[in-house]
Parts: sequence; structure tokens; C-alpha cells
Amino acid sequence: MHELYFAHDQQENPALRSTALELCGFRVTLFGSGTELLTALAEHRPDAILLDVLLNGPHGFDVCRLVRHQYAAEELPVILMSDIYREPAYHDEARAAGAQAYLLRPIDTDELIATLQAQLGAGQRAG
Repeated sequence: MHELYFAHDQQENPALRSTALELCGFRVTLFGSGTELLTALAEHRPDAILLDVLLNGPHGFDVCRLVRHQYAAEELPVILMSDIYREPAYHDEARAAGAQAYLLRPIDTDELIATLQAQLGAGQRAG
């Protein structure tokens, strides 16, 4: 079972997405802000991180950059997602911040699971 940290915004209730991920074999820990996620990350490293861009406190791009100061992409995949930051420049910013993927909401659960599994598999091959 893979462990996933998920920092979500207030635009969407995370319960449905969290439940879907859990049904697919992920253990999900929810955070209401990037600061909470970073605090937890100082104590324990999950297998992957899922971040909304629009968060309370530092936004997802900054949280991703801070994660990259601690962990390489191969060690800890980060997937950013957004509903409002849709332009290509934001995809570029996500890559520059160190994210492995940038998904636009509404996100199909199958697409999210496939993206997570691909990133987790890539990390296992690199490790």
C-alpha cells in the first residue's frame, strides 16, 4: 500500500477523491494547507504528494519547490493539480518547481491513479 500526502484547497471537497484513492490501495493523509503538509513531511516521507495549486498558506508551486529542497523527484513524486490555473505557463511553472505532473480539474480518477502509479513505478526503477 502506497502512502500519499494530499494538500487540498477549499474549492473541492477532498473526501470523494480521498476515498477513491483509498479504494485503489493508497493510504491518504489529508492536509488543509501546504504548511501542514510540510510540517508532517519533516517527520515522515510518504510515497508521493498530491498538491492543489491554490492552498491556504504557500501555494502548491512553492510547496513543491520546498519539497524539492529535501527530496529528489525520484525519491518523492509530486503531482500538482488545479481548476483555475489552466494556461500553459502554469504547466511550465509546475515543471520548473519540480512536479512530475500537472493535472487540470475536474480530474478523472482513472487518470489520477494512472499518473500516480506511473510516477511511483518510475521512482522504484530509479531506486
